[in-house]
Amino acid sequence: MSSLLSPTQTHSANVSVGTPISPEGKEVEKIYRAFRHHAFRRNESELLQPLYELALSNSADVNNAPAYRYAQLVLLELKTSSLPDTSLDEDNEIRFDWESATGAFVTITVGSSGQVAYAASRSLTEKVRGLVSVKESVPRSLQAIVKEYL
Repeated sequence: MSSLLSPTQTHSANVSVGTPISPEGKEVEKIYRAFRHHAFRRNESELLQPLYELALSNSADVNNAPAYRYAQLVLLELKTSSLPDTSLDEDNEIRFDWESATGAFVTITVGSSGQVAYAASRSLTEKVRGLVSVKESVPRSLQAIVKEYL
C-alpha cells in the first residue's frame, strides 16, 4: 500500500497530518471532513436543544436575546459529556446545572450582559465559585473548572 502522506510530514500533537498527495488520500480527506461537519452539526443541535426548548416556553428569541446568545456560546465551548438541566431564574438569567455520577455539581448562570456566575463542588469542603465575562469566548479558567468537576 502506498503512503498517503509525503515523507516530510510527521505526526505529533502540535502538527497536523498534512495534505494527502494521492487521489485516494484526497478522497479519504473529503469523506473525513464531511463526517466531522455532520457529527459537529448533530452534536451542536443536541447540545442546544434544552436551550431552544427554554426559549420556546418563555417566548424568547434564542438568536436575538443576549442571554440566549451568550448561553449558546457557553454550551458550545464547554463541550460537556452530559446535557445540563436548563432553567430561567427569577432575574431572567439562564441557569445550567450539571451533576456528575460522583455527586459533583457545576452551576452556571448566564446574564444578558455576558457575565457568567459559576459554582462547583465535589464535597462540603471542596468548592469554587466566581464571575467571568463570556462576551467573545468562555475563559479557559472556567473551561478547566468544568472539566475538573464533571
